[in-house]
Amino acid sequence: MLESWLGRIYAEIAVQISYKDDYIKQVGSQLWRSLSQAVGEDVCKKNIQSVLRRYQQSQSYEKSMSDRHYTYLSGN
Repeated sequence: MLESWLGRIYAEIAVQISYKDDYIKQVGSQLWRSLSQAVGEDVCKKNIQSVLRRYQQSQSYEKSMSDRHYTYLSGN
């Protein structure tokens, strides 16, 4: 995933780690599907940075709201 984050193409990744392009594409496809399910948004090699940044922001917001709700309920 780091290599995709850095903008490297599958052929470059394959050469770097001594695998065939097709295998890297297959594994990448599985990774994007898994990430898409986890974050609830379509993830691909081209949008990985923007999707994960949005997800991180949404999680930070949800945690902040949850913490405020807990503080309100506990009276602190």
